[in-house]
Amino acid sequence: MRRPFIFLNWLVSLLFAFLGALLMLGIIENVNSTSEHIFWGGAFFAVVFLCGFAGFQISLLLMRQHFRIIRSPRWAAALIVCAVLVFAVGAGGQALFMLSSQETTINSTVDIVLLLDASGSMDTYGYSYARTDAATQFVDTVSEDTYMQAVSFASIVLDSTELLPMDVTGKQTLKGFIDDIDSVGMTDFDSPIVQAIDILSSAGRQDSSKAIILLTDGEGEFSSSTSQALLDANIRLFSIRIDASGSNSQEKQALIDLSVRSGGFDTRLVPGADGSIDATELLEAFQSAFEASTQRELYMRQELLACSNDVTLYQFAIRLATFVICSVIFGIGYFAQFKIGLVVCNAISGALAAVLVTISGGGYSLCAVFISALLAAAYTAPKWNGGDTLDV
Repeated sequence: MRRPFIFLNWLVSLLFAFLGALLMLGIIENVNSTSEHIFWGGAFFAVVFLCGFAGFQISLLLMRQHFRIIRSPRWAAALIVCAVLVFAVGAGGQALFMLSSQETTINSTVDIVLLLDASGSMDTYGYSYARTDAATQFVDTVSEDTYMQAVSFASIVLDSTELLPMDVTGKQTLKGFIDDIDSVGMTDFDSPIVQAIDILSSAGRQDSSKAIILLTDGEGEFSSSTSQALLDANIRLFSIRIDASGSNSQEKQALIDLSVRSGGFDTRLVPGADGSIDATELLEAFQSAFEASTQRELYMRQELLACSNDVTLYQFAIRLATFVICSVIFGIGYFAQFKIGLVVCNAISGALAAVLVTISGGGYSLCAVFISALLAAAYTAPKWNGGDTLDV
């Protein structure tokens, strides 16, 4: 009876832990901030532990007709304490992993959509000349390996060029388009940002950075779906706002926040005492955004300890320690007992999981590899005592 019981125990535990890992990977794909990475990094280990335990208990229930199960009176307390410890170890390992990551910056080619506010207020307050002068000078300064599209917008997209290489012909086309912009209507950001995302996603070059430079003197709305689409497409937004007011409305703050979240930044230009805006200052804002858009920053801290595939030796040591400690806690939590054989086997299993995850590069292969930490618990702890008693 021992062999069929252990196989079922292992199989059901594996299945439930696998499903828990899949669930957590789906959640973690949408995580952005550092604190969220730490929290969900710990939650990943805890959920796999609890799901595997649930599978283990179900396997015991399925075998009730063959065995009389006698559990330790400490099993519930041990489960809770070990779940908390697994979460803490996982979160701590994730934090150390991110602290040890290195940020590197490389220069790359860039595809840019230049969104130019053509609402009526640009004429009313005399900003149209500065917009035209600075934007045409900016086009002249970009490198020839840049691709750029110019878009004029108000409450809707008014007109646009194609996404063009910035050779002599491409620059002439863009400058002619900018010279001919007429200002009319109100301001809305949703449709121009959506169009910029679409063109960069469909016509942008695969190996180039993607950026949107948005010039406006007004406030506009954009939907949460547009905001998420920008982040999902890995497009950086650089907002340049002509703004005489020192206070930020909800719409202004939303644009600023989206710029920062996307990896870009917001620049506020304050009109002079006569209400005009300096074209030179506006040109510098364009150039700063362009320079930042050509720098591709690689943040390893955006990756999860349990599945990033490019790690330093120190980071691998953190991963190894985290997996080993969590695997040992797995066994103790499952069976509410501390045995040397259990500890050793689970430690070996956790080390094997860390090595295989690193070799495989993570992803979905992580699920099957990581859950190998359950094998030692499934094979070591159940002990056949004869009669109708199985000591777990």
